[in-house]
Amino acid sequence: MKRVLIMMVLVIALFITGCSNTVPAQKEETTQAAEEKTEAATTEKEETTEAEKTEATGQDKNVIRIATNGTHAKIVEEAKKHIESNTDYTVEIIVFDDVIQPNIAVLESSADCNFFQHEPYLKSYAKEHNVDLAMWNDKPIYALEFGIYSDKVKSIEELKDGAQIVFGRDPSNRAIALHFLEEQGLIKLQEGVEFPELLDVIENPKNLRLTEVDITAVAHSIEDPEVDAIVIMGFSIAGAGKDPSTAIAFGSDELISRFVSVLGVKGEDKDAEWGQAVYDALTSDELNAYYEEHYKGSIRPVKK
Repeated sequence: MKRVLIMMVLVIALFITGCSNTVPAQKEETTQAAEEKTEAATTEKEETTEAEKTEATGQDKNVIRIATNGTHAKIVEEAKKHIESNTDYTVEIIVFDDVIQPNIAVLESSADCNFFQHEPYLKSYAKEHNVDLAMWNDKPIYALEFGIYSDKVKSIEELKDGAQIVFGRDPSNRAIALHFLEEQGLIKLQEGVEFPELLDVIENPKNLRLTEVDITAVAHSIEDPEVDAIVIMGFSIAGAGKDPSTAIAFGSDELISRFVSVLGVKGEDKDAEWGQAVYDALTSDELNAYYEEHYKGSIRPVKK
């Protein structure tokens, strides 16, 4: 009997030892499987990140989405033809009716770039909204002539006291108009204000009635009997079917050069490869010929 009890104790001891040896083995297998899953997930994440990085730089990108507004839409249409004829890219154009949405579209990634604004406006927008918006590759596209047009008078000197002058109410066109009127000696602005408002006019010796309207209404305001003159970009008045060369005064070269049009992108796309295709199209000989034909010298190509 004693021998039987001893044998039973030995069997139980061996069974317990076997179980204790099995647990670490199972734990080791579980740990190894988890490590393999983690490694696989890390590899997948790295591959995804690399794919996103490739997309951002323009490699393997097929479609370029360009946001613009009504006044620039025809030019972007011509650029689209050039891009699709000379590269492997296709172009999707998104047209807005204001000067705010094209930047929002780029920042929200519903558009890759936009073409509608000049450099000071882009920088002002980025600073005011604290967003990472940039000019592609720091390269301007072209400069725009602007001037004062009238069918009531033939010179600045003929403007009478209390004459009504109309210009666009958006920050971009208002700034151009007010700086231009100051350059012509008609008003004086607070110093150092890049995007002035009417409150920044500190001298107005002729008591001019400075009137802001929607930019789409400026060109046709010249026909209003109450309006003596308008300040507008030449290519905008050309778009309204009028001759841009008939201004009674034009902005100086120095002033015009401050308002060069640019290709707007997110900061991370500042050097994106696909941007070159858009830039090349907008500055091509074909587009320069188009500018001359349709805008009669009101668009000045910037030397490359």
